Amino acid sequence: MKKLSDRDLVAREYATVDRLAMRRLDRTAWLGGDDDPWLLALAAIAEVRPTSVLDAG
Repeated sequence: MKKLSDRDLVAREYATVDRLAMRRLDRTAWLGGDDDPWLLALAAIAEVRPTSVLDAG
């Protein structure tokens, strides 16, 4: 198993947005359905109309 300290692995994983899309799908595909979890989260935030939002990602 490769580690995140492996420079070649990290370079490949973050070289293009395609790998990001694959990682994102890997972590959200189990949710199923037609609803995008990110859009659901944004809709929930918008519903409560906060005065500020912290993006810690």
